[in-house]
Amino acid sequence: MVHIRIEEIEKYAFEKCNGKYFRNTQTDAIVKAIAEADGVTLNLTKAQHGGSSIIQHWTYYKNNEPFYSSKTVNGETVYTKRLQDYIDPELNGGVYYDIITFQQVSGDSGKIETYGFKEFDTEGKYDNCAENLAKALREHQPLAEIVLQETWAYEVGYSPLKNYSPDSSSKKADLAAQNNMYAKIVETVQYACEKLATVTTDDGKPVSLDGKPLRYIPTGDAFQYARQHEAFQTEMSDEKYIDGKLDESKYVALHRDGYHSSHLYGRYLGGLVWYGALTGNSPAANQYNHLYDMKDETGNTIRLYP
Repeated sequence: MVHIRIEEIEKYAFEKCNGKYFRNTQTDAIVKAIAEADGVTLNLTKAQHGGSSIIQHWTYYKNNEPFYSSKTVNGETVYTKRLQDYIDPELNGGVYYDIITFQQVSGDSGKIETYGFKEFDTEGKYDNCAENLAKALREHQPLAEIVLQETWAYEVGYSPLKNYSPDSSSKKADLAAQNNMYAKIVETVQYACEKLATVTTDDGKPVSLDGKPLRYIPTGDAFQYARQHEAFQTEMSDEKYIDGKLDESKYVALHRDGYHSSHLYGRYLGGLVWYGALTGNSPAANQYNHLYDMKDETGNTIRLYP
């Protein structure tokens, strides 16, 4: 997913979910609402194709194919925009961005070889995708800061978590696997930030504007820290989850299905982290309340984590 600040602001939509009314649950809308509460205007857009890896974003860019902004035509999903349409000022109305971010798809987020760095991807399966994508962004956007997002470890009990089990013989989606996934994510994103800081485009433009390791948005750190609170020490086997889905009308959790952030607490927490990372402002005293019918002390507790 690539998030880009632009000059257009959409009004916040109000949605009803599980009997609770709250603002648009997309993280970018939450970030803008949090900023507005501090008197800050953030202009955000995103080139998004759900569940996509860095190699997919790079491949579609390389092949000049549309991969974003879908619509339904004759019952089929059709994508209408290329990454070029977002990042090339000759195609996007002359817009130059302040910050561009991208991330690895969550299942690969702790697997350094999937970033395509040659020292790990020795067979070239991933086409040096992180470096190539970062260079493409820099070529079109010479002044934008390129930032990575650190994703989070999966919920305990979520089956794919077992791929990160430190005990390969047990393959349990347990707390040890969650902690190991988080550790691998941290290790991987920090390495990627350091590695990409050494990369330059073919015409000599550095990916890192100041020569330092790229910044990353520490969403995964915030989720892991939040799990120290008893309310967020949940498991997929809990009664909170019915057929793998969280009943958000009754229960508190960071995830709604084991890996996506919950509409209420997870995305609220993520939005606070993004706001702090994009602006440098502390979200601790921010007065925006994403939850309409939750007790103030619950909102205040989660607000402290970033």
